Amino acid sequence: MTSKANEAADTPRFRQLSDKDRALLRKGLCAKCTADDFELFVETCNKTGLDPFMRQIYPVFRPDRKANCDVMQIQVSIDGMRLVAERSGHYAGQVGPFWCGKDGSWKDVWLSDREYPVAAKVGVMRHDFKEVLWAAARFQSYVQTKFDGKPNQMWGKFPDVMIAKCAEALALRKAFPMELSGLYSTEEMSQADNPETANAGKLNVSPDTAPKTKSLETANVQETSPQQPIGADTRVNVERRARAIKALTAMLIDEAGLGLKAAEAADWIKRTVARDDITGMESLTDVEIARCMKTAKDAISKKVA
Repeated sequence: MTSKANEAADTPRFRQLSDKDRALLRKGLCAKCTADDFELFVETCNKTGLDPFMRQIYPVFRPDRKANCDVMQIQVSIDGMRLVAERSGHYAGQVGPFWCGKDGSWKDVWLSDREYPVAAKVGVMRHDFKEVLWAAARFQSYVQTKFDGKPNQMWGKFPDVMIAKCAEALALRKAFPMELSGLYSTEEMSQADNPETANAGKLNVSPDTAPKTKSLETANVQETSPQQPIGADTRVNVERRARAIKALTAMLIDEAGLGLKAAEAADWIKRTVARDDITGMESLTDVEIARCMKTAKDAISKKVA
């Protein structure tokens, strides 16, 4: 009797990924995963019951400055989070979403084409809770931006939809912490690819706000070392990296340098480092910064000649 009870308790709640599923994932969605990353991803799929083939859950790789390499993060779609909530048996629907502008007045539909909503909020209900669980998300905290600091295509075209998904994800995780703990939606994590600082991270620096140099002599002493780990935990290294980024920005956009516009500079960097996933200066490795600076110096020298 006890043996049967234990066996039932150990039975997986959801369908486990088969060997065929694992082989397909290894060749496709998880091609960049290390062996450990892959096992972690598969285990998360099995425990949550989310289907990677339905894009309910998937791995994302982002540069880690300390490790100087791409690190895997597991993300889920908003549909996947809704599915987890529904399967719990306690989900009783939602209230909202609602949006507000700078006046702080909440609306059940966002109609403005001239400005983005400041925030959105969503309430999630549970059968075993008396009150609605509300969560609010500020647009500025989650918006994904381009090199020029403006919202990217999705956030610029569907700002109300994107920020509402962030608020819903927050509310769902708040209502179902056991099931959704540590799982974040794509919309919530979009901003993780943004530059970390306004001046050093983004290429939205105009000639008026760019670091001023008479002859760009600072670039000669501010290159980063290829052997130096990214984001080393010392003030010296952090400041050195920030100076290098500012110097590179000046070399690209100053009239004394290459004199590129923000969009042109972004394309130039992508070509130089041969990467299309660059989202800002902060996403460059130290090796890539050094390469860009050397290439820019050579280009400036030819331009002067």
